[in-house]
Amino acid sequence: MVIPHVVVDEIDKKSCATSDTIRRRARGVFALLEQTLTEQRQGQATAGGVRIEVLLDEPQHVRLPNIDDEIVAGPANSSSPSHRSRSRS
Repeated sequence: MVIPHVVVDEIDKKSCATSDTIRRRARGVFALLEQTLTEQRQGQATAGGVRIEVLLDEPQHVRLPNIDDEIVAGPANSSSPSHRSRSRS
């Protein structure tokens, strides 16, 4: 599974939200993602054998104003494996 970096950033932003429910959910998702990536780096098996990679932004990339557009455009514009990171947390 490939997760665009913008999604990780959005989860991180939501972890500081004013709503307790949103903040708690975001922190839970972020913790699960971090744990999964750490286990994966250590060579441990992932649930169902699914490998997770965070698709990093290219160095000169300027994000689109609309996050949804950025999420859709990200994988299409950065399909090169060199822009993926398995160890991003």
